[in-house]
Amino acid sequence: MNDLSREVGGALGIAVIGSIMTAIYRGHLTVTGVPAAVLGRARDSLAVASRIGGPVSAQASIAFIDGIHIALLIAAGTAVLAALAVAALLPRRPIISGTGRNADSHDEQDAEMPACRPPGPDNARTAPPGVLTA
Repeated sequence: MNDLSREVGGALGIAVIGSIMTAIYRGHLTVTGVPAAVLGRARDSLAVASRIGGPVSAQASIAFIDGIHIALLIAAGTAVLAALAVAALLPRRPIISGTGRNADSHDEQDAEMPACRPPGPDNARTAPPGVLTA
């Protein structure tokens, strides 16, 4: 389940960042004196815009960099907001020094664990050979 959620989240993140970048690229690609049909093809593809050359290619490069810049800033802001939400919503539990366990779960785990008893006939475990028992 963890792998599935990570993969779906990654795919959705890439799709959203790509959509934002594309929208900004198309919005920032404006060149005066260029026929609308040529500009429309340049807005559909950065590769086509770079092959057209001249001011269309230069403006397409600027628009693409603007789109990447803004999309990644939005992604970074979203990541910071998600980290703040996780920090605010996760329950806070003190950690018991040296155990790596939460203080809340310490009693529960101790209740589930059997008490340590010395080896002997009363216990199911017996002492290893050569070990004296009282």
